[in-house]
Amino acid sequence: MSNSNGPVLLPFSLENTVLRDYAFFACILILKWLVLAPLTGLQRKFKQAYDNLEDTGSAGSQAVKQDQGVERIRRCHQNDVENITPFLVLGFIYSLTNPSPVVALYTFRIFTAARFSHTIFYLAAKQPMRSMSFFVGMVCNVSILLQILYNL
Repeated sequence: MSNSNGPVLLPFSLENTVLRDYAFFACILILKWLVLAPLTGLQRKFKQAYDNLEDTGSAGSQAVKQDQGVERIRRCHQNDVENITPFLVLGFIYSLTNPSPVVALYTFRIFTAARFSHTIFYLAAKQPMRSMSFFVGMVCNVSILLQILYNL
């Protein structure tokens, strides 16, 4: 499609570079998110620390306990749920508002890097780097939100 001003991009087309970039980074973040769930389960098995009696198998009721290592991974995963979910919704809407492709790409990159670094620092128990990574990701989400509102 084109008009007298040049090609018209369809918002749901992968010719929309912002949507294509969003899809790439969304998939990377979802993959990261999906890795943490089984990692929690593996840590539970390794540490013999389960939340529910029915999960203990032959380990018995003494395996119903909390372990700080298991809880750290679980909380890191929960933090991803709370922060990546808004990005997935906001990023998609943002992709449809015809934003600057360069600004969008860097925002998506920075958010993704912040979430990966947050996970690394969370699992390694490193403050204040964990908080700074969280804050950078939050700033990206707020920036996207404000840009959406501005473009509506």
